[in-house]
Amino acid sequence: MISYKKTIPALVIFALSNAVAYANDFDKSNEAMAISAIGFSGSNARVAHDVCGATNEKIDKYKKQIKDSLTRTLKFEQSGFDTHWDNGWKNADFLVKSLSNDEAYKKEYCREVLDGINNPEMN
Repeated sequence: MISYKKTIPALVIFALSNAVAYANDFDKSNEAMAISAIGFSGSNARVAHDVCGATNEKIDKYKKQIKDSLTRTLKFEQSGFDTHWDNGWKNADFLVKSLSNDEAYKKEYCREVLDGINNPEMN
């Protein structure tokens, strides 16, 4: 015969431990999404600046908006933001060189990138 006095507490503990594990995975997933978004945004900012002519002021404003948005939506800790942004900025080297040599593609790409820089909440 099954003892419900022993089984129910065990099931509750099992359910709670799974909930904690899921929450930890969710936090890691949010962090990974935030890191990717920061790097991507840093790359876009680099292209917007170096290829499309966005001003330092425009890039600084965009960076602040991205930082605030990720902190608000993904609860991302801001302490690593600048490192991930800088990595994205550096990783755009190849794209910057490629776009600089292709005027036809550059025009279309700049239109899209500058639109994203000007309206970061829309992305």
